This record gives sequence, C-alpha cells and structure tokens, in this order.
Amino acid sequence: MKFYWPAPLDLIDPTYNFVQNGGFYGAAKHQHQLYPHEVFPEPVYHGFMISKAHAEKGYARWNSAQLNRFLREGAKRFMRTQPAALTIMGDSGAYTNNTTTDCQGHLIDQCLAVVNFYNAIGVDYGLAPDNMISGSAGDARISPSQYLDWRHRWHRTHALAETFLALYRKKSPRWQPIGVAQGWDPDSYQASVAALQQMGYCYIALGGLNCLKSAAIVECVTACFLAKAEKTEFHLLGVSRAEHMALFAQLGVTSFDSTMPMRQAVKDDKDNFHGKEGHYAAIKLPPTESSPRLQKLIRSQILSADRVQELEQMTLASLRHFDQGIMCLEDVLEILKAGSDYRQEVDYADQYRRLLHDRPWRRCACIMCSRTGIEIVLLRNRELNLRRGFHNLYVFSNKLKATFPSDWY
Repeated sequence: MKFYWPAPLDLIDPTYNFVQNGGFYGAAKHQHQLYPHEVFPEPVYHGFMISKAHAEKGYARWNSAQLNRFLREGAKRFMRTQPAALTIMGDSGAYTNNTTTDCQGHLIDQCLAVVNFYNAIGVDYGLAPDNMISGSAGDARISPSQYLDWRHRWHRTHALAETFLALYRKKSPRWQPIGVAQGWDPDSYQASVAALQQMGYCYIALGGLNCLKSAAIVECVTACFLAKAEKTEFHLLGVSRAEHMALFAQLGVTSFDSTMPMRQAVKDDKDNFHGKEGHYAAIKLPPTESSPRLQKLIRSQILSADRVQELEQMTLASLRHFDQGIMCLEDVLEILKAGSDYRQEVDYADQYRRLLHDRPWRRCACIMCSRTGIEIVLLRNRELNLRRGFHNLYVFSNKLKATFPSDWY
C-alpha cells in the first residue's frame, strides 16, 4: 500500500525559534526549508500528489518566482525527491475546476492541457481529468435533478478518460495514465471501473469516496473489486481509513493519498496530536497580534490587549516550566483556564488535563517531538502546527509500515 502526500508546500523552517516566535528564512524561502522526507531519517510517504489546478493558479504560499521555478525545474527537482526515490502522481484538479461542458473540442483541449502539464513537470503517474460526484444515493435529500447531474458528470468523466488516453498514446510519454472512476452508489462505481478497463486503463483511482462514511466506502470498493481485471490496481483519492487499509489491499487497492495527518493537526477539535494509544486535543493558544478574533474583541474594547498578552505569556511560561518539571499540573491548568476564560474560548479543561497528564510528546520517538518539546502540542502558529502535522504523519506512516512492511522496507 503506497501513500502519496498531497501537500507539496508543507515545509518547516529549521531555524525557527519557539521563544522568539520567528525564524531566519520565513515562509517564502522554499529552498532553505525542509519537507517531511528531509526531516525524518526514514520515509513517511512514497511520493507526492501534485494538482495541476493548484500549480497553475499558484499555491497560496507560492510566489511567482517559486511557481516559475517549479514549472522550469520539474516536480522532482523542485521537491528534492532524491535520494529518497519518491515518485510523483499528477492530478488534474477536478475538485477546483468542475465544469461539465460537452463540446468535443473542449474535451480535447482540456485533456491536452493536462497531458502537457504532466509531461512538463515529469510525473510518474497521471490522473485523467474527471468530473467530481459529491454525494451518495443513500441520502434522502437527493433530488431527481441531482441524479441527472450525477449521471451527466459520470458520462462526461468517461468521455474525458477516453480522450485523455487517446492523447496519451499519441504522445507516448514515460508516465502511466490513471483513469478516474466516479459514482454515487456501489453499482455506479462498479460500472465506471468496467468502462475504464474496457478503454484500456489498468490503474484506476476511485474518486468522491472521501465524503462517505466508512461502511459506504467499503461497499463501493468491494463493488469495484468485483469488476476488477486481474492486472488492474486501485488508488483511493483522499481516503485515509487506516483501520480498513488491510481490507482495501485485499480488494485491489495499492495506493492512496490523504492530507488527514496535517488537516487534523490544525482543524480538528479534539484529535490534533496523534499518539500510539489515542489522539489528543492541542492546547489552543492563539498569538494575540495575529489572531483576527482577538484583534476584533480588542478593537471592540471587550478585551484588553495588555491583559490578553499578559495571559498569553503566562501560559507559555507555565507550560515550559511544566515540561521542565518545575511546575505542577494543577497550577498549569489553572493558568490555562484563566486565559481561555478571559479570551471567551470553549472550555477544553478535561482534554488539557488528559494531554498534560499523559505527556505523549515525551513518549514519542519522532524527531519533531524530541526537538520541539511541549510546544508541539500548541495550536498556535504555522511553524508549530506544521511540526505537529509532521509528527502525525510519522505516526500514521508507522501504522502503515506495521501493516504493509514490504512496501516500505
């Protein structure tokens, strides 16, 4: 089971200072920052997923010089994939440009642009353009017009796949094409796989599953397996159900991509820090000067800027003292509660007590935890959030290695 990381600009500044809250290079210095595969001594993914739509529009943190260098140098050199021998999977970016125009000329132009992009950046695998189908036939709220739209997208996805494969064969590039199966129930996914295999695809990505519940995903993948030819392999787009990966492997899935480890590090309420025996909520301590919410409350004179900053510094100091063993748990919790109460935040006292009692960062062997210390459990700024995301990636990859050791070693 191969894991592709669809976050090509999640890098950390190795010079970042936690106390001074700054680094020498900053977010714009791509060449001096580090990818996860440059941080950990062992691989934490098999390669990157690169979206054409993102690259063309420019990632939110890419400046024009970085974008031009990416297109000029190619993905592997830009992302420094050697000597780790990481592979690149190209994605057309259907989730950001999901038009359903039926003009044959438009089909050819769209597919040709994707083929040329893959050739330019040097991918190892390239997904055909598709039209996303977001939803499930099991949802009682789905209207007849929604079904008609889904069917239109389903047929257009196959038209795009057929055109894409014809252009691929004409240009004879050195990468492998991947057809994309879309659907809204097991039968539609199964029929999509059958149609793509009939065209000549032997590597098929199953799209649109990430919005479904685990049981529904298993049903759809099982249906696809029943239509699978002997040499066909499946890729799961955006699906990271670690508890089902062994089953997915039995059903013909050989690869997947997911941003889950990084996404949960920042956006989840209670599962920010992944541990071997469970997940933990990170301590929410927004920097006063860069928090839009706090600045709004300060401008409205609901909060005092001086008091907010005072409590922020008190909290940071108490946490560091706790990590050094010179402050007790109850005193730290009291300061945490005083700060969150004053900032009018949700009460996470129980989650913070569990986190600080267990000290999971102390029990973790990853380089992020050993170098960052207690700061890694602070939901605070980009550098700290990325380090926690890297840690989550390390934990997630170790679970995959335990299940699929032959794919990693």
